Amino acid sequence: MSRLDSFIRRMTAQRDILDHVCAEVAKMEGPVLELGLGNGRTFHHLRERLPGRRIVAFDRALAAHASSIPEAENL
Repeated sequence: MSRLDSFIRRMTAQRDILDHVCAEVAKMEGPVLELGLGNGRTFHHLRERLPGRRIVAFDRALAAHASSIPEAENL
């Protein structure tokens, strides 16, 4: 398997599990916590899959893409 195929497989698996988890989390109340914002890819996906939900992200250092940074009160 090429490195590209491996990356695509890993990202597809990540998206699939996040979509499954979001379906379950949508049934619950309260904020969503993300531990480790990183580059913000997962936060951005959660924000699209759980519109209107408060998502609070934690990280040691802010390194996320500008479009994937939570509001200050959620960081």
